[in-house]
Amino acid sequence: MKASYALLIASALVSTSVGAQEQAAGNPDIIVKGEREAGKAARALAREVGANIDLLRPIPRFNDPLCLDVSGLKEEYLEGFANRVNENARRADIRIAHAGCEPNAMVIFAEHSRRQIVALRKRNRFLFGDMPRYLFNQMIASRDQVYAWQVNEVTGLDMPFDGNSGFGNGTPVNRSLAVGRLNPPIRIVTRSSVVVIEKGQTAAKTPEQLADYATMRLIAPTAEIPVEAARVPTIMTLFSDPENAPDGLTTFDAAYLDSVYRIRPNGPPGFAFVKTGQLVAQAEAGTDKLP
Repeated sequence: MKASYALLIASALVSTSVGAQEQAAGNPDIIVKGEREAGKAARALAREVGANIDLLRPIPRFNDPLCLDVSGLKEEYLEGFANRVNENARRADIRIAHAGCEPNAMVIFAEHSRRQIVALRKRNRFLFGDMPRYLFNQMIASRDQVYAWQVNEVTGLDMPFDGNSGFGNGTPVNRSLAVGRLNPPIRIVTRSSVVVIEKGQTAAKTPEQLADYATMRLIAPTAEIPVEAARVPTIMTLFSDPENAPDGLTTFDAAYLDSVYRIRPNGPPGFAFVKTGQLVAQAEAGTDKLP
């Protein structure tokens, strides 16, 4: 595990694991069972968070350096917000682009988010990729607190698709040698990611909470989860259950982000779900070694 996320995961458990281990000091079976249950619950939650991912294709993720643009936030919070998102991305092993880069990740705080998204689609269609009209309508009709979407592109595992098929018709060809159901010759890269947050829904939420929530929605494929699905703490409940939401990224959140970027580029999403459970269980046990 990368050191920075190892520390984050470990520190998140200090207040709970020590007491639990003291109570079970005379019975190691209780500790082992607790670790297994924590891993099982985290794996189930990872499936809920990744519910919109196509399980038959590699998991989408950023390959290019992240270039963040934040708008609609008060000036005094802007730098700290951006720095926190970038630091979270670094912990997931994402490179950060240089100053003056072309944004590929946007967080927008809007007064009337649904109306602004409709206007954004008219002005900057490229931000929505090839999202069809019916999916766009479904998205903006789903809620009025937060909207998030990503533009993903299928490319060759080791190299871009070759634009010359040899038949003179310009059909792209994948020349990767990878084969197999669990070793597909493609990867899915996230070209851009957008999160739009309704300003009126940010009351009583800290900039740190908002930055950590935005990180989850920006750099990993995520879906809103029902409150009852959150069997372990997660910042993903910031808008669905704000009164009980954590102060920032939790053990689960750190493990999920780490897993998305830790599995091989053409690995199926199920690998990330299993890895999330493993990392949470290892954190519960106080070790970051793989089983």
